[in-house]
Amino acid sequence: MGLAPSAIWVVRAWIMAVACGAGSASAQVDLRLSPADTGSPGPYRSAILSVANPSAQSVRAVSIRMVEGGPAFLFPLAVPPEANATLAVELPVFTPEQGYGVRALANEDARAQALATATIATTWPPDRISPVDLIDSDAYVRNEGKAASWPAGFLRELFIAAAVVCIAMASACFLRRPRWRLAVVAAIAVGAAMGTVAWVGRGTEVTHYTVEAPPASEADPSISLGASRPAEALLIVSCLRTTKWRHPSGRLVPIYRDGRQMSQDDAVIDPRHGTSLTLHAGEIRVFRVAGP
Repeated sequence: MGLAPSAIWVVRAWIMAVACGAGSASAQVDLRLSPADTGSPGPYRSAILSVANPSAQSVRAVSIRMVEGGPAFLFPLAVPPEANATLAVELPVFTPEQGYGVRALANEDARAQALATATIATTWPPDRISPVDLIDSDAYVRNEGKAASWPAGFLRELFIAAAVVCIAMASACFLRRPRWRLAVVAAIAVGAAMGTVAWVGRGTEVTHYTVEAPPASEADPSISLGASRPAEALLIVSCLRTTKWRHPSGRLVPIYRDGRQMSQDDAVIDPRHGTSLTLHAGEIRVFRVAGP
């Protein structure tokens, strides 16, 4: 049984009203981003974030991520209702026409509910482009051997442990009393299970290697002629199992194997709490670490 034409028009009008209302609520918070007048000597570049909040909800933080992917930068910024605020931020800039996805958040969590979102295109002078390559497949090729792996003697230890368990199980069969036999078999099974958990638990350990970084592809225009560049290194991390990893520094520069890895990255860089991301089993992640 179909709806009457008048009822259909009422439903359509209600849907349009809800959609327009949701769109206007999201548009209430105005987000703007522009390059700063002064440069920054680090791997990131200075910009000015402006937030105008005429809505009834408070903004607690703002996350910014390049439209191509890469890490999300989380900046705490309290903007009460009917208030405006600006904040100096540092962001990666790898093209003169750099786009960013900006989200105003209800709390200080990069995955929190977005009160407003905006895609902002910025134009940067050539001398403000970051001197660090964001995608560097060679850095991964050179360091593939540093991927986490089981210790050389792991298989030998596993074989010996399995042999001991089998011998113990076989010996338990010679016990005359069924209760004793059952108790010994249960104890052996529990011990084997605990040993297995301990061995598997070793796979959650994150391995760290620090190696000397090759020179950046371009000279850093923010460093005056004749001045020495800060010492830099590459940090290579890996884990046997997929795990969440956190580093206390918010100054790590993620390096990616290719654009696909960059677009799928879930890294969050918080100036206060450092860098956090998901390490996938058996893979390495490479970061450039700027020296003091």
